[in-house]
Order: sequence, then C-alpha cells, then structure tokens
Amino acid sequence: MLLRIPQALERERSEFCTQLRSRFQNDLEMLDFSIPTACLEADASAAASKQVKDEWGCLWDKNTDGTWSFSETPRYDDILELEGIRFPKSPVTDDMREFADIQCDGTSHFVLAQTRIHPFRRLCALGGLESAQNLIQRKPRALKEIMQRFFEYYFRQVDAWCRTGVDGIGLEDDLADEHGIRISTARWNEIFVPMLHEFCQKIRNADKFVYFTGTGNFEELIPGLIYAGVDVIRFDAEMMDAETLVQRYGQRIAFQPILKPSFIENNTEEEISAKILAWRTAFSEQKIIAECQISPQVTMRNIACAMLNWRRRMPQPDF
Repeated sequence: MLLRIPQALERERSEFCTQLRSRFQNDLEMLDFSIPTACLEADASAAASKQVKDEWGCLWDKNTDGTWSFSETPRYDDILELEGIRFPKSPVTDDMREFADIQCDGTSHFVLAQTRIHPFRRLCALGGLESAQNLIQRKPRALKEIMQRFFEYYFRQVDAWCRTGVDGIGLEDDLADEHGIRISTARWNEIFVPMLHEFCQKIRNADKFVYFTGTGNFEELIPGLIYAGVDVIRFDAEMMDAETLVQRYGQRIAFQPILKPSFIENNTEEEISAKILAWRTAFSEQKIIAECQISPQVTMRNIACAMLNWRRRMPQPDF
C-alpha cells in the first residue's frame, strides 16, 4: 500500500496528515522528484506564483488542487528548432542524491525514486502534442538526431539515480489519454522501446527495479514495456481494465493501480468499496501495489474506505 499525501495538504492540515500516517502506514516509500525545483521554490515562496519555468524554459501551471503540470503552451512554435537547442545540465543534483540516500538510511521500507525521465512528454512540452506526433510519424531524420540527444541526456540521469541507495527508479511518460495511445505501436517499438531497454538494463545492472508510470489507456504499449525490462507499471485504475491486464500480462509484470484524488473524493463509500473489491477480484492472486492519492478536499471516511478495502482479506477460492 502507498498513500500519497500532497504537499498542499501537509501545509494546510498537518495534524490531519499525522493522523493519516499513523492510521495507514505505507509499505513502501516514494520520493517524488518528478516536479522541477522551480515549482518547489514557488510553493515555498511568499508570493503565490501560478506559473513557473523549468530548466528547459518550459512552462508549468499550478492546478487548483495545488499540484503542478506542464502548460499546454509549448516553448517553440516550430519543433524542429529542437535540433539546435542546448540541453540543460542534468537536473539530478548532489542535494537530490544526498536526500535520497538519507531517506533510504532512515527506513527499512522499499524506496522508489520517481524521476523526470519522460522523452515524449518533453517533446510535447517543447513543441506541442501535434508537432511531436508529426515529427515522430513523418520526419525520421530529424527525429533520429533529437532522440539520440534525449537518450544521452536521460541516460546520464539514470546513471545518477543508479548511484544512490534507492531500491527502485521510476520512469514516466504521457503516451496515451482516455481515448488511447498518442503514438503508433510501430513507432513506439522502433524509437522508444530501444531507449527504454537501455535504461532498464542500466537500472537492473545496478540491482534496482524499474517502475513505469503512464497516463490514459496505454494497454497497447505494455508488450514493449515488458520487452524493455520494466518490472512494475503504474496506471490510473479507472483508465484500463484490470481483468484484461491480468489475463494478458499478469505473469510477466507487476501492476500498481493508482486511485486518483477525484476517485476517492467524488464517489460514495459504497461506490468506492464496490469498485475496489472488483479490482481486487480481477487481480486475484497477482501481487499488486495499491496507490491512493488524495486531495485537500477529501474526507477521512473516504480515505479510510479506500485503504481498508485494499487491505481487507479476500475470501480464498475452494479447490
């Protein structure tokens, strides 16, 4: 089990968060480095900044729930300007690695470092979704040069995280939405899977596990993730069918379904119980990591309902 408590809630209701941690202890620890330092500095500043730039010059917008996400406004009008862009220094600083090692030394739990290694998302932030898709499908020569530079940039980050004491390293990307995948499986297997394979090989050689977080319904891309060497897939529990995932891939990879804040906040206790028990039944004997993300608006009753239903003992089948 993993209960994700947002920083906004920590600041606004510290006693409530203390109660949550006391009542629902995590089975693993997740260190979230997926947000740029600029966003964290904006949160700590007295001025309420709603938009910041990261080390690439890309904009991040602050959402109503206090979280940050890439702005829909790309940095460049023409994505081919990327061919001449100067890549920033690796955002994995000595302070970040030191913090990760301190956290590892202070717990006996499995520690996962969630990173900002997300090639397709970065393409979209720099040039926009439509331009990124057009580049991938129609301009192979320009794409090859850009992706090679992305690979070298992100591989340095993978290497930096491999030299920490964390047990798992999290990669992520926005490969799909609620309607399905954003790139063809052919291009996925040709361009992105080999890159992921190199990342996974490096991480596994360091005796660490590989986690992959995807958005939307990216079920068509899971075979490529398995081939690349990913150990665990994190996904929105409401975006993909759990029973189908288990039947097709359950023997080859582990799953970490995420209950988004909207799910816990907007459903009744009866609805939460019914849906979670349905997922539990689908996963059956498969080992899973259940992740619950909460918002400042959610009630203790709904959080408890979700957490207890994930933890409850399921009836054993008769043989």
